[in-house]
Amino acid sequence: RSGTGDLLLATARAIGMLVQPERGHRWLDPLCRGGVVLGAFAESFMIKPTGLETRLDWAEISAGYLSRFDGASVGLWDGGSIPYADDSFDGLFSQLSKRFRTFNYRLQSEFHRVLNKHGRAIVVCDRDRNLESGHGLFKCVERRPLYIRGEALFLYQLRKSS
Repeated sequence: RSGTGDLLLATARAIGMLVQPERGHRWLDPLCRGGVVLGAFAESFMIKPTGLETRLDWAEISAGYLSRFDGASVGLWDGGSIPYADDSFDGLFSQLSKRFRTFNYRLQSEFHRVLNKHGRAIVVCDRDRNLESGHGLFKCVERRPLYIRGEALFLYQLRKSS
């Protein structure tokens, strides 16, 4: 599968090798655009993927792709409050789209809420010096430059701040 969203399958697999999700952990992608990243994580690391989409057509594509993985689910999201309880996930991946181009406080607080105590967020976005500074809800433990389809972006590996 070449990838239905913004990332090619090879790129999603490479991100998985960098991130190394733990087997059996629940991972959320609140903007999963076809489920390519969660699918790559599930294939290589046997995570339990949960995807959210803001459009019904993408939710159908994601559900079709992710349905082959144990514990997978896909739902619709309005882009506001994530429809899951506090501490529901071990990990979260998000490639911020044009709609969510920056990792603003509202989005950070929702990601923080649904991650468990030792949860981590992997965010691909434009360079964000606020994330790098370690102020706020997350501490940046790693920043890597990425080039996706000719666009210079950054992968941030974040841990919840105490």
